[in-house]
Amino acid sequence: MRQLMKDAPGVSLALSLHAPNQALREKIVPTATAFKLPALMTAIDEYLASGPGVKLLIEYCVLGGVNDSEECARELGAGAHTRPRFGSTQVLSVGLGVSRGSTEGLL
Repeated sequence: MRQLMKDAPGVSLALSLHAPNQALREKIVPTATAFKLPALMTAIDEYLASGPGVKLLIEYCVLGGVNDSEECARELGAGAHTRPRFGSTQVLSVGLGVSRGSTEGLL
């Protein structure tokens, strides 16, 4: 990510987060052990500070019974509130079997 900021300043980024903490992320994201969440968040902070026009999309795939708890939502929200320029969040429901209205409170 840091190399990309140097090579293509101002480029828009998307981060596939899918979990609010490292332990859960390692269970559902294959590359999570190589790219630790604290280091990713530090790089994201650097990216967001790199210029006024930068954009970030956070992707969060909601997996029923895995990362869809109130605790996950609170943890995710707490992390987002410390980064006011976090950008957009795309929430995708997978295997929830609930209506769209039921998932809106997760973020």
